[in-house]
Amino acid sequence: MVTSLQGAVAVLAWSFTVLLILHMILALAVNQALHVWYFDEGKAEEQAEVFEYFGSFTRSLLTMFEFTLANWIVPARVLMDQVHESLFIYSILHKMVLGFAIIGVVNGIFIQETFKVAAMDDAIMVRQTTRKQTAHIAKMKSLFATADTNRDCAIDRDEWLELCEDDWVKVWLTAQDFPDLLRLFDELTHGRERLTAQELIEGTARMKSDASPLGVVRLISEARDLVISEVRECLKGVECTLHEALALKPHTVPNHTTSP
Repeated sequence: MVTSLQGAVAVLAWSFTVLLILHMILALAVNQALHVWYFDEGKAEEQAEVFEYFGSFTRSLLTMFEFTLANWIVPARVLMDQVHESLFIYSILHKMVLGFAIIGVVNGIFIQETFKVAAMDDAIMVRQTTRKQTAHIAKMKSLFATADTNRDCAIDRDEWLELCEDDWVKVWLTAQDFPDLLRLFDELTHGRERLTAQELIEGTARMKSDASPLGVVRLISEARDLVISEVRECLKGVECTLHEALALKPHTVPNHTTSP
């Protein structure tokens, strides 16, 4: 929480500055308009309620923030009932533009920046990774316990095929990014017929890491190195073949004799 609050200070400062400037402009406009067209020294008692909300710049500024962030209907009723009924248009526009649209955007930016700061915190990243690993281990152990029907601490191909017939398990493993169940068993066992719990946990975790962007880059690099090594072996074979062909080729001596 402290890290998120520290990261949100800049957004909070800019948001407060923008809202303060907008409310100051509106407060000046409404206050001056009422002093010109509404307030009258001879009707001070009748206009006391309006003066309480809009009688000075500071009162009007506080009312603008109340319009935007608090119980806006009370000052809106005061303007509508005491000044003029048409001022309900201003009240609704103020609430929709400032209190709904702009505040909604500010809240979205504030939350987004808070999440960014929290995501870059080392302690939070380590805690999230640990939680993912713990959840993965628990899920794979539950899968292994379900598949190991004879309780011999290993899953054979028949038990795995029986597990694959369960529609719920199919959907669950597909959600874990393992759509092909038979191929998954072959990849985890490397041609053997039995799969242990540790192999299931470590193998599925490794496959998930290979599916990440960094894992894809690593696989591409390994494939490139493999192709380069195979090409080099082919070139060496071709070179050896050429050397052998040149060594076995008979040397022909040109005939310089001339016919009589």
